[in-house]
Amino acid sequence: MIAAGDFRALVALRSKQGELEALNTLHRDLGVQPLVVIEVEEDKSPEPTLDRVARTMRKLNALGRVAIADVNAIHSDAERFELLDKLANRLHSADDELPLDPIPFIPVARAGDAAWLYRLRAFADEFGCGCALRIEPESATPAQVAQLPQALGLEATDVDLIVDLGYVASSTSRVTDEAVATLADLIGQPTFRSITLLGGSVPRSLTQVAVWEQPRYEELVWRAAVSAGLAEVRFGDYGVVHPVTAPGIRRSNHVNVKYSCTDHWLYVREPIPVVDQQHLVSKAIGTASQSLLESGSFAGADYSWGDNGFVAAASGNASGYGSKTKVVALATSHHLSYLADLSAA
Repeated sequence: MIAAGDFRALVALRSKQGELEALNTLHRDLGVQPLVVIEVEEDKSPEPTLDRVARTMRKLNALGRVAIADVNAIHSDAERFELLDKLANRLHSADDELPLDPIPFIPVARAGDAAWLYRLRAFADEFGCGCALRIEPESATPAQVAQLPQALGLEATDVDLIVDLGYVASSTSRVTDEAVATLADLIGQPTFRSITLLGGSVPRSLTQVAVWEQPRYEELVWRAAVSAGLAEVRFGDYGVVHPVTAPGIRRSNHVNVKYSCTDHWLYVREPIPVVDQQHLVSKAIGTASQSLLESGSFAGADYSWGDNGFVAAASGNASGYGSKTKVVALATSHHLSYLADLSAA
């Protein structure tokens, strides 16, 4: 089993079908730490989501990786605790296809919630994998952050610190200087198991219809921190989606491909004439995939499961491409391989 904290890059993925499908296709550990953000729509049962997450965590565990589980998108302490408890129960029960041993996970704490920190102690004690501490720079001072492991009943060396910038809209000197100053204040006070700079620059919605590029601002800010002497800081991002969940946003009648490249995001946007007709969605995915293949930024069919899927979609002969979640799965799969290469460089 890979030791908790032993990773080179981190990716925060929502508990949606597309993101989890990409994780489920992995055949080996890539050195990338998944943080699964568990979200449950209002007035919806959490059971299907928890079933999906538990199955993915079992798959990751079979590869040697303990996943991080974040339920802080849920506002009620009681509901958050119940979700983690139900997830733990699922991971302690038998599964017909995957290993039957209890599967641990790493829970996520946030600053400024003493009662929740106390309740998380039970999960940290039960699994013995420590905890992740996810903070926004403005939510706590370095001195307050230094006290949080004690509130969890843990040594700092058992805590993964995640400094969450949220949406990174640029990499101006002001943005990078603030990030570097925050990280410099946190490093060594105390010594955490790991420190990750998390951010995402994918916009909430794509507005053009074509193929275009955007700098990977989240990566540029991280590189600035490393260049400033903070080499121990690891890179983290939100995969191929916008960092902030926004319920109620009207769904686009387009196929949106968000593809990570060495120095940019490549965006491809293809309209769907009638969204609820699977054959038209599949056709739009095929057209968008062909644009990706012709863009000059395509990594090749052998780069990942997702890249092979884009080639299949472009050929027009593939089945199972009648949903836009498939595009998220393909792009996320590619992104996982991209992060593995980034962290190995």
